[in-house]
Amino acid sequence: MLCVQILSAARNPIVIGQTLPVWLLISDAIFFAITAGLVLWVRRGTIPEHLSHPIAAFTYMIAGLSAVASIAAQADPLPFYFAMVVLAGSFCFLSLRYFLASISVLVLLWIPVAMLFLTLSQALSTLLVSGVGAALGFFIMQRRILSMITVYELETRFVVLESILPMCASCKRTRDHAGNWQSIETYIEDCQTGAHVTHGSCPSCTKEMYGSLLKNRKLTSQSA
Repeated sequence: MLCVQILSAARNPIVIGQTLPVWLLISDAIFFAITAGLVLWVRRGTIPEHLSHPIAAFTYMIAGLSAVASIAAQADPLPFYFAMVVLAGSFCFLSLRYFLASISVLVLLWIPVAMLFLTLSQALSTLLVSGVGAALGFFIMQRRILSMITVYELETRFVVLESILPMCASCKRTRDHAGNWQSIETYIEDCQTGAHVTHGSCPSCTKEMYGSLLKNRKLTSQSA
């Protein structure tokens, strides 16, 4: 949406002319400042997850207001700018509810301006092109959601596969990513966890390997 604001500010002098209304310059500056502030806030990564879509909707509304303001300032407004703003909603949201609600609000804001400044043919052409933009935006958003679901499923499967450790049932050696078999101690130390393996014997193995020796030592100490 910040890019839309920048393109809008560069577009207005070309389409409207060098004699831009003061109120349009002020509104563009305010909209740009608000959008830039929201972009900086988002890039800091401190936004709560439940506020992501409301903030995106607010930013989208600002871009829509900029489009409506430019329509009011043009002597012969074209429908494509408003349609591009409608289409841009598909890149802001991953929620159909927010997408449709935001477009509906933009259309409600556009209707009074259309009644005051647009002819019937201009209003109808804007609605037609904006409807095409909304349909394309819906398709793009659905494809984005499906692509993200596919990527998430692949990442989940990858994590599951990465968590499986191939191990020989006989010698207990493991197979690394290069297909080489190595001892479990070497594998642990090569996993870049900073761990170092040291050896000892647990009570069960100690009893199994040295049980008779320990028993004789205990009897010897008791007899002494």
